[in-house]
Amino acid sequence: MELIRQIKENFLQVAENVLNSLEGEFNYSEFQLKLKDSLDDLGRRICQDVLQSADDLICKNRAERAGWHIERRDDEKSIPSPFGVVEYKRTFFTNKKSKEYAHLFDLRAGHGPHARLDCALKGMLVERAVEFSYRKSGTAPSKTMCLPKRNATCTSI
Repeated sequence: MELIRQIKENFLQVAENVLNSLEGEFNYSEFQLKLKDSLDDLGRRICQDVLQSADDLICKNRAERAGWHIERRDDEKSIPSPFGVVEYKRTFFTNKKSKEYAHLFDLRAGHGPHARLDCALKGMLVERAVEFSYRKSGTAPSKTMCLPKRNATCTSI
């Protein structure tokens, strides 16, 4: 339930930002950029909350981690995702029988021991590399790119 409450609060903050941007002088291009930033921030916070909650569940539920014992808590991890860099804290476990060490939730989330990118972001980058030239795939955040200036125009890539 805590996760649902956090997501609700985050969403309400985005809605408040949208309403605030309608006050005063209105520029649709700026509004779109602010909305994208707000939604990316919302996605980043939801991913962080989900990762943190799932790690906490593994810690609390011994059946989920049979044979694994908590070695240390709150190891920080930052990983780029489609929404930006997601930062969360995770738990490091040890298996006394097999002598293995691991961040169990990272393995379940598809983040290997030395992962540098989220799996979803890797897939998006591969798609871009196939669809666009090398230069365009590295610079284009979407199929259209808006300049963040007043009275900006959108240019197709």
